[in-house]
Amino acid sequence: TLETAGQCTIKWNAMDFLVEDGKSVKIAGGECNMYLFPGATVDGQPVKLKGEQLQALTEVLVALATDSTNDMMLTPDVVGAYPIHALLVANTEQSLLLAMRLFKAEPGLMLQTHAPGPFYGENCMHCIAVNSHEDELCEMVALATKKLPKDSVEILLTAQTEGVFFNDAPMNFYGGTPLSYASVFGLKRAVKMMLDTGLVTLDSPAARCEVSGFLPVHTVTANGLKDMFDWLTTGVARKPGEPTLAPEQL
Repeated sequence: TLETAGQCTIKWNAMDFLVEDGKSVKIAGGECNMYLFPGATVDGQPVKLKGEQLQALTEVLVALATDSTNDMMLTPDVVGAYPIHALLVANTEQSLLLAMRLFKAEPGLMLQTHAPGPFYGENCMHCIAVNSHEDELCEMVALATKKLPKDSVEILLTAQTEGVFFNDAPMNFYGGTPLSYASVFGLKRAVKMMLDTGLVTLDSPAARCEVSGFLPVHTVTANGLKDMFDWLTTGVARKPGEPTLAPEQL
């Protein structure tokens, strides 16, 4: 079961779990605040899930994510975060591995944005970019373009952060979109992959933050990132033959 009265917390009863090789693993009853994954409480004791226990819970969560009759992954907590966001915010090696496993099993999870609340509009790409996980962000772009409809990929790349959390510094200098976030955090490969989809450009209306009005070039300027400014404006981030940003666009 999923408890959402506070933070996203998975709870389970003592039972036998079947893991990938068909082996049965007995795990005591417990719970896991997904913001702390793989931290958990099992049989009343705080533990860090590992080995067969971690594998068992991972298999259960993947099964639930791909079960069309189960809405566990579709239920937000009190701040509007879904379980997938909680895993990304946990920002541990194990939570990232699980999140990427879930994306591969159910690519539509990448489209989830925080529900109305302080983090409204923030999607999975924002969460990955702000923690500078470029490999995972590039993997998400590749997975999205391969597995999702074109209009869904465009929605993913142009999602806007709108909650009050983003009104204050430094968040209000990040721009509103995943493209701007990737630019601010210097994730050049991810920026190039987003642009190569042809669904977003550095100066398109959809790339402009709806709160600050910033385009990606403004976000890197506001953060004093000369290297990224030069890279964005000299054509390096553009496709061959495309013009650089005109002076009136800067």
